[in-house]
Amino acid sequence: MKLFPGIKEGVYLNQFNTTGVGGPARYFYQAKTRQNLLAVLDWAEEHQIHFVVIGHGSNLIAPDTGFAGLVVRNDVTGYSVEEVTAEQALVTVEAGQPLLSLINSLAKEGWGGFENLAGIPGTVGGAVWGNAGCYGITTAEVLVSALARKEGGKLESIAVEDLQYRYRRSMLKEHPYWVVIAATYRLKRDNPAKISNQIRYILNRRMEEKPIGRSCGSFFKNPNEQSSAGYLIDMAGMKGFRVGDVRVSSQHANYLINDGQGNCGDILKLATEIKEKVYTKFRIALEEEVVLLADKPDKEHNREDLSKQKQIRVKNK
Repeated sequence: MKLFPGIKEGVYLNQFNTTGVGGPARYFYQAKTRQNLLAVLDWAEEHQIHFVVIGHGSNLIAPDTGFAGLVVRNDVTGYSVEEVTAEQALVTVEAGQPLLSLINSLAKEGWGGFENLAGIPGTVGGAVWGNAGCYGITTAEVLVSALARKEGGKLESIAVEDLQYRYRRSMLKEHPYWVVIAATYRLKRDNPAKISNQIRYILNRRMEEKPIGRSCGSFFKNPNEQSSAGYLIDMAGMKGFRVGDVRVSSQHANYLINDGQGNCGDILKLATEIKEKVYTKFRIALEEEVVLLADKPDKEHNREDLSKQKQIRVKNK
């Protein structure tokens, strides 16, 4: 089998996620153009190679054993602005575009409406895939549509109402081989200085709240609107708890920090311990927000039955 031009073998994935864990990928490719991104996915399908597309790795961990297929890092960036009216615009963005750089660039042009998403460290593709949100706004509220590559290489524009968005979920998660290629947002005209001030406020707030150290951000989803995962973990007595070099942050209990040579196994053991402690104390089953790369394609299991567990009202952290 002839490798696709630019593919590398045995690249360690710990350098491509923010927690710093993961063994070697059988094949690894960094896509710099949309044409190359689509072509390498066509190659993988032609040779029946399991693949996954990642962004900046801010919400995923990779197994210590690595990944037996092809890992594609989407570094395709760029956007275009179509003014619908003097006060509204449609902005179409490549999925590999870092969300913060997009928000900053559009702020200079006087386009806002999603500046609170500046607190998300990932890319547009990841935000669209998981309905990322923070500080009172979600991706679903500003998105118009997503351009996705389906099996067989077909490109389809999916309207936001068809993405079936819920809290940190979308129908894209049910299709392991669908890849977000681009996204279109609806933004509004605003004063550039006002937008920039809000961005600075969000970034300063995140800096104050985010624990120092290597992590993938919030590890667990909040069980419901009344229950904060971080508060539950704290009340279960898990702050500072450690497995190997991975510990529960003493600043924010929903962050698992890699202090040195921690690995994926340490993270998963610690996560299991947290879930058991929280369930024992509150009868609430926490669900991971973080994605673990898997060697076998499989859609996410529907876990809505967890909502039937007895819930309690607690303060949000």
